[in-house]
Amino acid sequence: MKKQGKIRRIGITGYPLEALRYLAEHCPADIEIDTALSYCHYNLHDISLITSGTLDYLNSKGIGTICGSPLSMGLLTQRGPPAWHPSKPALKERCKNAATYASEKGCDISHLAMHYALFSNEKIATIMVSSASLSRIQHDIDIVKGKHPLTDNEKVVLKEILEKYFTGPEATAVQSWEGDEPAAYWIKLGKTLRTQWYVENGTFPEKIAAPSGSHSHKA
Repeated sequence: MKKQGKIRRIGITGYPLEALRYLAEHCPADIEIDTALSYCHYNLHDISLITSGTLDYLNSKGIGTICGSPLSMGLLTQRGPPAWHPSKPALKERCKNAATYASEKGCDISHLAMHYALFSNEKIATIMVSSASLSRIQHDIDIVKGKHPLTDNEKVVLKEILEKYFTGPEATAVQSWEGDEPAAYWIKLGKTLRTQWYVENGTFPEKIAAPSGSHSHKA
């Protein structure tokens, strides 16, 4: 389709960073991937897009990386995430406490998080945001234009939040939810599709244990 002029660019996206690296590495030589959208992996609680080497790897392949959801799908807001948010309870608690701490210090956690995503790493060229609030979108645009720089107090609070809530092995252990949803999905399939093609063709993940009280998919 690209050669025929029907599309101009090819982009990939997905939450697991390994999936982005895999697609970039195994893409056929005659197909050029132009962009990769990674979301929720560069923010106050998770910078694994950088630490995993994924950003550098994609850049080495000539793939432009877009960082999505700098507020981590609502985790880094005063209101908090929606009920469907897949993150671990421990991470939700950390983000909630960080938002409360910021508020007590006269700061907005979302404002701090946006500044962090936009300006803390010059290798990241594009940040993608979304909001149901027109005023919030305008505020974010104004941040890019330099109209809302961090105050001295906000700089201090941002540093304190990073150190207090999002640094150390305990914070790193719950920083993302990679693998949690697929595991739950396959367990569900093990209960409802035990005799279907997935099992019959040996593609069912043997390492995922079925829930207590359910029948084994090997039965």
